[in-house]
Amino acid sequence: MVGNKSRSFYNKYGGIYMRNNFANILASGSNLFEQSNGTLLYFNPKANVSYTISPVHRKTFNTLRMRVVLTVISLIFFYLLFQLNLFLSISLSAVIFIFLEYRYHSFLKKMPRTVGFPKKARATAVNEEIKVSKEGLILRLTLYCLLAILLVVNTFVPGAVHGHPALESASYCLAVFALYMAYQYGMLLAHKEKKGKR
Repeated sequence: MVGNKSRSFYNKYGGIYMRNNFANILASGSNLFEQSNGTLLYFNPKANVSYTISPVHRKTFNTLRMRVVLTVISLIFFYLLFQLNLFLSISLSAVIFIFLEYRYHSFLKKMPRTVGFPKKARATAVNEEIKVSKEGLILRLTLYCLLAILLVVNTFVPGAVHGHPALESASYCLAVFALYMAYQYGMLLAHKEKKGKR
């Protein structure tokens, strides 16, 4: 059982919310809203259209939103693990990105949509549901950046990961994911800063 001091530390840095927040952090964004029934609303301000994402389709939506990250990871696998030449690796990765982009837009077309943001929708911004303090966001942003740096540096250390294509690929992929998480925490921090100035 966590003591009072430990509990206060976890509360201060958002630790006790980590399990509940992780999925929301992966799916966080300034135009995402969640309703009480678990339905997600994605508002596209450029097209002035709101898409309703049911809980069943939420994982697919979250995966397709990470299409840039998945493309970079595929490039790492093609170039380091399968040891294809750089041009071929970039070409295949470009094909994967085009396919994911197509899947993303075709997925949204299948979802129920309305013009503008539904005025009667009782929805909370996903960013608002992440109960992590400003200090906690800074801490996690820093740790994920350091993790990404260490993973990359470790690939150059003789006798560790260096010289093992599978381990090098895994290290770079984890580094890309760590940078993505750092980016998400950075965006959340910017959101909190912007909200605090209002």
